[in-house]
Amino acid sequence: MKYLYYTIIVTIFLFFTSCEEFLEEEPITSISSSWIYENEEGYTTGVNALYNLNRAFYEGTGQQHQGIPMIMSDLVGIRAGFGSWVYYNPNQLTPTSSSFPGNYIWTQHYRIIDRSNALIASSVNFDADIKPQEAEARMFRAHSYFTLYRLFHNLHLNLEPTTPENAFDIEYAVASPADIFSAINDDLDSAIVHLPWTTNDVGRWTKASAKHLKAKVALWQSYDIETQGTLSAENYSQQALSQAEEVIGYGDYELAKVSEVFGSEKKPSKYSSENLFVINFDLELEGSNGGGRNHRLGTMTTARYQELKGVVEEGFLGQGLSWAMPSNYLFNLYGINDAERRKDKRFTSYYVQNYYYNDSEDLPDGVQLGDVVSNAEQKLSSEDYYRRLHPSLAKYIDFETTTTTWSWSDLIVYRLAETYLIASEASLLLNDPDKGVEYLNQVRRRAYELPITAPSSIDFTAADLTVDLILDERARELAMEGQRWYALKRTGKLIEYMRDHAGHEAGYTDLVGGNLKTDAQENIQLRNVNFPIPQNQIDIMGVPEFQNEGY
Repeated sequence: MKYLYYTIIVTIFLFFTSCEEFLEEEPITSISSSWIYENEEGYTTGVNALYNLNRAFYEGTGQQHQGIPMIMSDLVGIRAGFGSWVYYNPNQLTPTSSSFPGNYIWTQHYRIIDRSNALIASSVNFDADIKPQEAEARMFRAHSYFTLYRLFHNLHLNLEPTTPENAFDIEYAVASPADIFSAINDDLDSAIVHLPWTTNDVGRWTKASAKHLKAKVALWQSYDIETQGTLSAENYSQQALSQAEEVIGYGDYELAKVSEVFGSEKKPSKYSSENLFVINFDLELEGSNGGGRNHRLGTMTTARYQELKGVVEEGFLGQGLSWAMPSNYLFNLYGINDAERRKDKRFTSYYVQNYYYNDSEDLPDGVQLGDVVSNAEQKLSSEDYYRRLHPSLAKYIDFETTTTTWSWSDLIVYRLAETYLIASEASLLLNDPDKGVEYLNQVRRRAYELPITAPSSIDFTAADLTVDLILDERARELAMEGQRWYALKRTGKLIEYMRDHAGHEAGYTDLVGGNLKTDAQENIQLRNVNFPIPQNQIDIMGVPEFQNEGY
């Protein structure tokens, strides 16, 4: 790991050109560390570079780490493409595997932490005007530590900038979870003070996104006694509720119409009123790296519909790879049959349900251009159905660039619907189910296109409210957005839910020799609540005690 700590001196920050609705970033051809840490313009550029480093996590062909934890849950079936490390076959999750994507996750987040450390420490070289930019660096450091802890648990905590003089004097030790969360909260508290509520540069951290993250951290501490320090679980539940309610009550953020949350062919923009933190991509700037290279989340979660007879990819969704797909268990949460599910507009907006004939030269008998594809004409086997015709996830599809294996659609990291569900869960933990069920019902009413503040026939009651009910609503709302695995781990239900629901009810055998139903259900073990620490990182640190129990 030591090379992570002195990259701050020897690695050049990458910078991007500016564009409308993007972070304003200035290209620099010659950069020195003194320019970044002693010049206000350089400092701002260094902070902007953190956004690039964070975006780089999703760019290019590294689909394995892109897919964690978006496809790693009980809501997803894995058909192919991700290899045997995914939790559908957790026996293959080993610390020494060269293909284990935990290596990249670990090192990339520590890069962000190290560069944030240097920027935060050098803020003393400037006057108070630099505080908003310092707050952005603190957000990245807090977010990276929070992510690493939830995945790996055992961490080295370092809040000081690393220099050539001290790089080889670092004493590695497994940090106390309470100390890690104390550092996270210190950063969040400082950032909340100095960040603005809103921004014209979509994609920047704001006070709203900071409070949302603070609420998530506090909710985690409500359950995890190791992280609580001297405060009680009730105190953290109250913190989670207060932070969430301040975001909900601020006024500039509101739940959007379901069809507008992730865009569509008619409305590709994802700058909706409920977005709190977004990672920007833009094809027009791709050549200069200003809009990010691209990502593959759209094609990974789209069926290989272009292999159907009478269908080509041009002008539709882009090329599909069908590596991961919504599971039968997930769809059953929307209703017991298709007619019931369609009443919930998330079912029809968050997933691509139908594919259409658009190739006049290869139409099956009896169909016309524009007809919906059905298996009656295709006559697919079970394996081919899960490859070509299964419903796709629409949340990452690039509706503007539809003839490519790549996507430049923006990635929504945090949005207001989750804030409501955090408030619901925190209220339940505080023994206020009346308030908790109202927050949950407002999310549900939005999904059914009903006035969100008026009681309705689809409401749950206070007596219905349980952690399991909230997890079900989180699944319907946030499926495959990277939150499910953390929510199951936080509530202590990861093993239970994976054993009960993972994979597909059909038990379809995938292309790499596993079984979508039984592998995850039969193989997941208690140790799998934590990722193994990459062995090469333990070797560099020289502290075998870093490895998590069971690996």
